[in-house]
Amino acid sequence: MFEELNVELKSHLHEHDLQHPLVKCPYAYPAFYSRLNSLLQFYRKVEAGNHRLNDWDLFYPDLDAGDRLTKFYTETSQEANAMDELYSNNYELFCEKLYTKKRLAMFGQCWTSPTCLAICSDFLYELDSLRPRELAFVMTQDEMNQMKNLPNSIKVYRGHHEKLCRGKCWYPDREIARVWATLPGYGYLSEGFVEKKHVRALFNRRNEFELYVNPAHVTDIKTSEQCIVKTFDDIGRFQL
Repeated sequence: MFEELNVELKSHLHEHDLQHPLVKCPYAYPAFYSRLNSLLQFYRKVEAGNHRLNDWDLFYPDLDAGDRLTKFYTETSQEANAMDELYSNNYELFCEKLYTKKRLAMFGQCWTSPTCLAICSDFLYELDSLRPRELAFVMTQDEMNQMKNLPNSIKVYRGHHEKLCRGKCWYPDREIARVWATLPGYGYLSEGFVEKKHVRALFNRRNEFELYVNPAHVTDIKTSEQCIVKTFDDIGRFQL
């Protein structure tokens, strides 16, 4: 079910605290092994000069991921407040000035970056206010093509910890959703159907084929009330 942790990383893992010279993570749970492996590969490519840095990679690169996100939130909010005063009567112009192609691309780059292991999906709530022509810049061309080729009705899954499934990231692949149902404190797996027209964005740069969907548009939701996983020692005792 879980990808094996890279041998190099495993030698620096103590319980769930990973302290590798390049990859540090205090919550290195099996659900994150795939992303941790990708993060190590990312840093190795950067070291070797084999990775083309994007705008997110160059955004306050000396800060850790949490501080970089805070900077991104703060700067976006400050710019929005300033522009709201200038363009309060022209929403079209406000969006054009605030949501530049570069900033829109950074939303997708940040969300899928190996350096951002587990951002809360609230980060993407800004996408709810965007129009299709703006969302196009959040995705890569491959992701837009994959989204275009989605069937009209899609069966989707989500692993979560609340009884009511409110999150907006859903997966057509049940096994990927099951991984997120095994994090400590999580224990529910929901499934349902969504129409293609309600899929706001698709991200596949982490090879997870993730759909950003308002759960209000997911129909026929069925949630399995699984026993809450308190620690990873419990996983083997529950059939997820």
